Order: sequence, then structure tokens, then C-alpha cells
Amino acid sequence: MNYSLQQAAKLVGVGPKALSNTLLEENIFIRVGEQRYPKQEYLDKGYFYKKPSCYHVGPVQKSHLRIFVTERGINFLRAVKCGMGTQEQIFRAR
Repeated sequence: MNYSLQQAAKLVGVGPKALSNTLLEENIFIRVGEQRYPKQEYLDKGYFYKKPSCYHVGPVQKSHLRIFVTERGINFLRAVKCGMGTQEQIFRAR
């Protein structure tokens, strides 16, 4: 099963913003403009995957990539959380 980042955060026991910030801080995600994406090495390991998605703003169709966390990725996030300290130290809300 695959999970949105919000669902993954809930399964790991942190807030979605804290998870997103931590993934950036730990250099697991990179920022591209306003978007945040997993680094290629974490996609290759099967922790995350990207799915193209489209939406409309008036008559204009726009596209972006949605990020999902795999079961393997959930286990990876739990291991990161357990291996680096308490929830507050790892997943700091901003």
C-alpha cells in the first residue's frame, strides 16, 4: 500500500509539517521552487514514488508531481525516527 505524506506522518506519529521539514533538514528531500521532492537515491530504494497529477486553474491545465510513501518508506521513516532521538528531537514542528 502507498500513503500520502499526510497519511505517512500520522502512521509515524508526527505532524505532516514536522515530517516535511525533517525530510528537508535530513537531506532526504530537496526543494525545487515551491515543491519538495525526495532525492533520487530514496526513490531508487523504493521508499517514495512520484505520481504526475493535473489540475485546472480556470481554462489553464497545470501539472505537478504528487509524492507517496511506500510500505518500505514507512519502515524507513520509523527507523529514522527511532535511530536519531526522541520524536521532538527528530520531527521538530516549526
